[in-house]
Amino acid sequence: MAKIMVVDDEALMLKLVSASLEEAGHETLCVQDPRDALTLVEAASLDGFVLDIVMPEMSGWDVLAKLRSHPKTKSLPIIILTSLAEPPYRVRALREGANDCLSKPFDPEELVARLEGLLAYRSEDVSELQGNLTINPLHNLLQFLAEAGKPGYLKIFSKEGAGSLFMFGDGSITAEYLNFVGMEAGEALLELTEGSFRFHLADAANHPQTLEPFDFNRMLFKAAWVADELSARESHLPDPEAPLAILTLTARFPSKFSFLPLAKMALRLRDEPGSSMNDLIAAKMASSERTRLAVALLVEYKVAR
Repeated sequence: MAKIMVVDDEALMLKLVSASLEEAGHETLCVQDPRDALTLVEAASLDGFVLDIVMPEMSGWDVLAKLRSHPKTKSLPIIILTSLAEPPYRVRALREGANDCLSKPFDPEELVARLEGLLAYRSEDVSELQGNLTINPLHNLLQFLAEAGKPGYLKIFSKEGAGSLFMFGDGSITAEYLNFVGMEAGEALLELTEGSFRFHLADAANHPQTLEPFDFNRMLFKAAWVADELSARESHLPDPEAPLAILTLTARFPSKFSFLPLAKMALRLRDEPGSSMNDLIAAKMASSERTRLAVALLVEYKVAR
């Protein structure tokens, strides 16, 4: 049993969340005024938080920042439960330190499963860490392993194939998955919502020397940035199955998108008329989210339609 603080200015929502957690055997501490949460943290022994964002007097963003800067709560699981369901808000929640973000109205079983998955990370020996990605999102797992500082590798099994994330124990990682390597492999693995994982302790010297390490947080920020840019271009995304037609092979894209295989995708559309966005995703020229962003840019800059 864990003791969870639930912070929400709506009394009904407090009752719904606390009832869901208590039915699963957990104890809850309900707080309607977010300013009281910071005072109660000093006196209570807590295991995690469920936090709303839009509240009067003090926003959930401010509470989140203070919880992450407090020595008693900086590593405890925090789930954001909010009506702000748009991708930029979800990305911001993860970027500012939340472990997970769920939208209102919420599924009680999903809330309990995700919270218990986060709690389990902190009670297990990392050498025995294994589970299901549906219940335990990969970004949560990686945050925990990064905090644990143990070198090893995370083996991930999806319906498309197996991948590996190598942890060096100092905040740097590297990855390989399908035909992707390095940061893009890590981003592609982060996109998985189904599959299983198992962590193996290993000396950093045993990691592949051919794969260049990169900073774990930099990967998270890069994935969040791609999600932000894609969200801003949702109106340019075609139907995933609709055939795309090439209009030109000459276009000048902002330099910040130079990491995307835009020219390669344009040539593919020229050489294989009728290809759809799903065909480009299946071709694995880039991770799914990078491919979707690239297609949106091709349409936005009138390279394809």
